[in-house]
Amino acid sequence: MVLLGLVALGSVPLWFVGAAPTDWLGLPVWLWSSIGFTLALSGMIAWGILRYWRDDDDARR
Repeated sequence: MVLLGLVALGSVPLWFVGAAPTDWLGLPVWLWSSIGFTLALSGMIAWGILRYWRDDDDARR
């Protein structure tokens, strides 16, 4: 749960406020960081749902 919160917090580019803007492949580094953390967050949520969420129909089979 703590890791999920840290990844969610990492998706907000707070560490780049006031820093000199740098580009990587034509986009700012803060955008790449936000995209990476967002993908990690959605991957963690999908893993949790697929692993732990069971319907009543699944339990009967």
